[in-house]
Amino acid sequence: NLSKINITGLVSIKNESLQEVLKYEIGQNIFTIDYKEMEELLLSNKYIKSINIKKSSINSLKIEVIENEIGFYSQYKGDMIIINNQGEIVEAVNTVEDKNLLELEGLNLEGLNIGDKISTNEEISIVLDRFYKMQKELKDLYKITNININDIDKISCYLGDVKVILGNYEDIIQNMNLA
Repeated sequence: NLSKINITGLVSIKNESLQEVLKYEIGQNIFTIDYKEMEELLLSNKYIKSINIKKSSINSLKIEVIENEIGFYSQYKGDMIIINNQGEIVEAVNTVEDKNLLELEGLNLEGLNIGDKISTNEEISIVLDRFYKMQKELKDLYKITNININDIDKISCYLGDVKVILGNYEDIIQNMNLA
C-alpha cells in the first residue's frame, strides 16, 4: 500500500498543498492507483505545466513537477492578476510585493477568469515567453519594470524610468539588445 508521496521540482507551489490534494491516495494499493487520474488532478493546478509519476519503492511514489513559468501581472479592479508566460491567468492576489514579476499594460481583462488566456492572439504568448526568458537571463543587466502590449506591432517596455520602443514581436530581442 502507498505510504509516501515524494514531490520534487516545486518552486511556487507548496509541497503541503499538493500533498493535501493527494491525501486520498495514501493507503491505496500502489498497483491499482489510477496514475492518469492523479496526473489530471495535479494538472488542474494552473501553476503546474507537466508532471512525471514514478514508483520509487514498493510503497512510495515520486512525482516530478515542472511548474509553469509565472512572470507577469496586470492590475485590474483593485486586484493583481497573475499571468504565466503562456498568457494564462493563474490567480488574482492583493499584492505582488513578494514576487519578481513584470507588469503588463495594455490588456483588456474584462470577462476573463482564472485559467483563461489573456488573448487569442498567439503572438502575445510569444512576446511573454521572450520577455520571461530575457528577464530570467538578463535580470542583472536590465531592470525591466513593465511591458506595454496594447499594440502588438508597437511593443514597449521600461528599463527603470526609460521607455524603450521595441516594435513587433519578431523584433523585440534584437531591439532589446540595441537598447
